Amino acid sequence: MMEMMVQSQRDLADIRRSPSVPVYAPKEPEANAPDVFNGKHPEKLNQFLFQCEQVFLIQASRFHSDELKVRYMISFLRDGALDAVRPLSTGNKDSEELATHDSFVKFLKASFGDPDEKGTTRRKFKELVQTGTAADYFAKVREYVAILEWPHNGPVVDRVLEGLSSELKDDLAHVNQDFESIEELQKFVIPLDNRLRARQAEKKKELATKEANNRAKFNLGYPSQQDHWFPSQNQVPQSQIPNQTRQVPAQSVLPPDVKPKIPASTQDSANSPSSQQYTPRGPRVVSDAEKERRYTTGDCLYCGDHGHRVRDCPQAAKSPFPRQFTPQAPAQVTSSTPSQAKE
Repeated sequence: MMEMMVQSQRDLADIRRSPSVPVYAPKEPEANAPDVFNGKHPEKLNQFLFQCEQVFLIQASRFHSDELKVRYMISFLRDGALDAVRPLSTGNKDSEELATHDSFVKFLKASFGDPDEKGTTRRKFKELVQTGTAADYFAKVREYVAILEWPHNGPVVDRVLEGLSSELKDDLAHVNQDFESIEELQKFVIPLDNRLRARQAEKKKELATKEANNRAKFNLGYPSQQDHWFPSQNQVPQSQIPNQTRQVPAQSVLPPDVKPKIPASTQDSANSPSSQQYTPRGPRVVSDAEKERRYTTGDCLYCGDHGHRVRDCPQAAKSPFPRQFTPQAPAQVTSSTPSQAKE
């Protein structure tokens, strides 16, 4: 027995004389710094506190005391929030608000938080509707429910269903399933919303491809734009021309070798430069006097030449504008009869 005690003392002495073996400590991961808080937006206070808590958990060995935690949080305060904390840290001794981490958090919530946080959250939850993805919508739902400390089942599920988008409501109308909790509804709705958005993207791509093919077919396989959109009436069968367009001007009752008498005032006005005009966005404009002269002499009502009608006019076929002229008989025709012409 004495020998065992002596051997144990020797072993203990050897251990004390041996150099100390360093203990391996794993390196803590890096943590992103929280966003600065200036006190102007009360709804951002909870985000700031949550980000600080994550840093304290990830780097626990670094923040091993409340004093370090409080000093770290103060380093990210700006403007009004920093001005409110500065008087608490004057002199050699800090105030009670800076003594512990919990007391400092209470001070920030009392100074810059929403005094009626639950009431404000209740109003926001009542007005909440889906405007983006279903994942973003359910993230807001869970945030509000956590603040209000409501259960995740019961009437709150009906309120979440009411705020979904119209497309999701239409699809859910065909599903014979009752959702007992927010989590159950979320697991069903988010994949459905993702499939709907993927299908909408496919339809948009298909439409763009179809439009591109139509443009390529129009540019490569069809006649020119002028011939395609404004064909002359010589290329269109008479059966396809509307009745009001196929009206033929009345022929003159005079013999070919007899010319009617045209008043001088009418002839001068017909030959004036203003009798035939072109508009930049439409067909030519012909004065009433020129129309009367062409109708009386049997000339073309479009170009004024003799020997053809308006439907066979070569100039009308070359016009870049669709013919909107419908030949009509003038109100009054100042022409003489054949017997009067012989006299």
